[in-house]
Amino acid sequence: MTTDFKTKPVAHNISRAAQASGLSRSLLYELMGRGELAYVKVGRRRLIAHDDLEALIERHRIAKDIRPISPSTG
Repeated sequence: MTTDFKTKPVAHNISRAAQASGLSRSLLYELMGRGELAYVKVGRRRLIAHDDLEALIERHRIAKDIRPISPSTG
């Protein structure tokens, strides 16, 4: 079984995580400092797992069940 890491990165550095999420680098550091965003530290580098970044976005989602608007009749 081969895995193609190009389809979904396992982890992002802070700059790439900011770009991928649309959040600022400083906000990501703040979230990591508060313990709201998990990260991996390898040497001096911090990496954010792709799944953790997606989970952060999901936790902050406002409208989880958006229903389509039906056309008015009449």
